[in-house]
Amino acid sequence: MGDRTPRPEVNSWLEAIPAEVAVTVALEDDRDRGTVKALPRTEHLRALDLDSDGLYLWAAGEGGLIRQVRSVNKHDLELKKDHHYSQFYWFEGKPTG
Repeated sequence: MGDRTPRPEVNSWLEAIPAEVAVTVALEDDRDRGTVKALPRTEHLRALDLDSDGLYLWAAGEGGLIRQVRSVNKHDLELKKDHHYSQFYWFEGKPTG
């Protein structure tokens, strides 16, 4: 899960994860593109209707998005500490660097 900024990491994960492991990737985009619809942030994780049994959550991107991902994990998914990782790279409206 993330915005466009962690795409290289997502690609690395997809190459490293064995083919028999089910993977769902959700990347936030501010544009609708054909059949791929941009979802509001708060709906991303909930819209996926994930079963937390055996789930590992990795998320990276804008700080507000990551804050919401962490909230959904805490209140809905309740994954163990070693089953989720999240990192923010930037904050909307703030310069980077």
